[in-house]
Amino acid sequence: MKRGTLAIITFLSLLTLVSAYPITGQAIETENETVTAGTTPDSFWYGIDVALDKIDLALTSDDKKAEKALNIARERLLEVREMINENKIEESVKAQEKHDEFLLKVEEEIEKIDKENLTEEIELEIKLEKELAEYKEEVRKTKEEVEIKIKIEGEITPEIQELIDNILANIENSTAKVEIKIDEEKGKTKLKFKEEEGKTEVEIEMEIERIENASGLNEFKSLRAEEMKVRAEEKWLDLEEKAIKYNATLPDKTPFDEFMKLGNELFQNESYEDAKDAYEEAKDYADDAKDIIEDENEDKEDEEIEIEVEIKGTYSEIKVEAFQTDAEFTSDKTTREEIIEEIMQRTGLTRDQITPFIKFEIDDDKEDEENDSGKDDDDEEEEDDEDDFKEEKGNNSEKDDDEEDSN
Repeated sequence: MKRGTLAIITFLSLLTLVSAYPITGQAIETENETVTAGTTPDSFWYGIDVALDKIDLALTSDDKKAEKALNIARERLLEVREMINENKIEESVKAQEKHDEFLLKVEEEIEKIDKENLTEEIELEIKLEKELAEYKEEVRKTKEEVEIKIKIEGEITPEIQELIDNILANIENSTAKVEIKIDEEKGKTKLKFKEEEGKTEVEIEMEIERIENASGLNEFKSLRAEEMKVRAEEKWLDLEEKAIKYNATLPDKTPFDEFMKLGNELFQNESYEDAKDAYEEAKDYADDAKDIIEDENEDKEDEEIEIEVEIKGTYSEIKVEAFQTDAEFTSDKTTREEIIEEIMQRTGLTRDQITPFIKFEIDDDKEDEENDSGKDDDDEEEEDDEDDFKEEKGNNSEKDDDEEDSN
């Protein structure tokens, strides 16, 4: 039996053996295939799985090798995510190291791209650039998912945190190296256009823009930038809500606004990748500020605000329980707006903190009124509430007069 035939039979046998074991539910949809986290590093068969990937890559045509290696790196990324989710940090390190090996192979294959037709060459480079842009988004989502997991599960040891940070940093660094390599090769191809075909800079850029638009690269980058802008704005709103909740001082918004302004300018100039980075800086600034406020007010997280107001004719009895503030007092104020103003003055709470939690009650055996504004979309406006309270008191007075007349 020839060695080539034996190798193929061995390959198919191993492929059947490994595929007999269940794959995980995690998957990434690419343009041409669905990539799943198959055999994970905690399995006895993991070494065989990696070996089969290398054989598969070796049998792939030269034009497809970089794309194939990137898809195998995707599989390793899913393995990293799954191992961290299962708190198997050593195994996630193993998957990350294999991930970086295949991204290095992507770099090597990109450098080998050399076609007689320069348009085909730049098309292939731009196709890989688009796939890498999609892959960077997958890396970002993985990082966010891991950070959320750590936050939800609570404290981890500094050693484990350092390992996880290193895993994510290495993945980002190896991805950045591929990005740099693609930029280098595109630069070389541009030079070939200029030297071999005598095209001007303008003609070259127009040709590249046409190919980028046709490949969907520019559209993808534009959408990612817009999404990041929305996320940055949402993060600042989250920060404002936290500041209101804990009666904390908002940080200086100038850096946030400057990042957003820069992002808008870059977006207008169609520098979508740089615009996304600027928006992400704004998002991170808001996120970090929110974390600081949460850390400083951790002991208040489970506390609720309770404000009860009982209107008794010409005066009100008010009870406030909020964070470290407990207050009970009598006021000669009987309208909603006046009562809120007095609570603000006596407790230091803001209007936004008071409004969602304040409850009113009219001291009348036949009729109670409770206002839970902020929790019901059908609540009336503040001015209408004041009229209601006044009307209630007027009705009560008329009832009292009628009873005296009947007596």
